[in-house]
Amino acid sequence: MILFLLISYLPYSTFNAPASDVGLFNKVFYNYSRFVTPYSTIRGVTHIWADHFHPTIMLLVPFYWLAKSPVVMLIIQALVAVSGIIPIYLIVKKLTNRYLLSVVAMLAYVLYPGLQMALNFGFYPENMAPALFAWAFWFLINNKVWQYFLFLIFWIGLKESISLHALMFGIFIYFWGQG
Repeated sequence: MILFLLISYLPYSTFNAPASDVGLFNKVFYNYSRFVTPYSTIRGVTHIWADHFHPTIMLLVPFYWLAKSPVVMLIIQALVAVSGIIPIYLIVKKLTNRYLLSVVAMLAYVLYPGLQMALNFGFYPENMAPALFAWAFWFLINNKVWQYFLFLIFWIGLKESISLHALMFGIFIYFWGQG
């Protein structure tokens, strides 16, 4: 967890985070926190959803009220991303009943350079997608229907393009249930 927090925070604290993207989402969170239309002067749109549809980030606004800073966004992003190790471990443990394989899967997720580099590049809602997907899948294989749909909605709400992934996931579930 400390590793993910550092990966996410250090570029910001050393002035190496992409200012346009961190600044864009900081402005969006600031506007949401004041109950104002989340516009973007960086993107030049009157509503941030004209650029990308990501309603899930509205759930993070109460944390922004605590400290109006981009650091809040980066910390939450890192915590949500690292939470993915829990369902990944549990999924592999349930499906294989092998402790060592579960630990290896968990380590593969944590050490995956793509996830680390994404967290190193500032705040992007879709950086939380792998963890939310893993949680949805965990609830699915445990027949916890309402939790599954809740995390599925959170996952889809990170970015409009994730709905295509959800469609493919639905097709997988259909054929998985047939076997």
